[in-house]
Amino acid sequence: MSGGEDSSTQEAPPIRWIQWICLKAAQSIADRVKKGEPFDKLAKELSEDPSAKENSGDLDFFTKDQMVPEFSKAAFGMKKGDISDPVRSSFGFHVIKVTDRKDAETVTLEKAKPQLLAYLKQQKKATEIEKIVHDIREKADVKINLPAAPEAPKLPQAPQ
Repeated sequence: MSGGEDSSTQEAPPIRWIQWICLKAAQSIADRVKKGEPFDKLAKELSEDPSAKENSGDLDFFTKDQMVPEFSKAAFGMKKGDISDPVRSSFGFHVIKVTDRKDAETVTLEKAKPQLLAYLKQQKKATEIEKIVHDIREKADVKINLPAAPEAPKLPQAPQ
């Protein structure tokens, strides 16, 4: 990117989610939410995911590539106010509620610049640290002073 070029981001709806390992439990919770029970209360009390318990299941806005494909596909296919049936992913079953929608926006380089610079600085720092560690290992004179391991016992031979 150069000068005033733009970068597009796709934002999903801010959602709430509850996670379970068991499909039957997830379906039961989805039914309760659809009947009007407060999603945040159920997430806090019943989710098997610790972060969903802490934040009452609130994930806020995210892009498609920030979540596992099954979760993103379900969330991006829903409308504001929709509550999903259980969605299966490698983490278990999820009940998703869309709380709002936000159209994709174009981000200018100026707006993205602080995040890009922070990312690039972190990458450079990680590369430098890796190089230093590599150099230290190359120069290290490591001696192992452990006694030799005992020989494994010989197994009797099977009759022929």
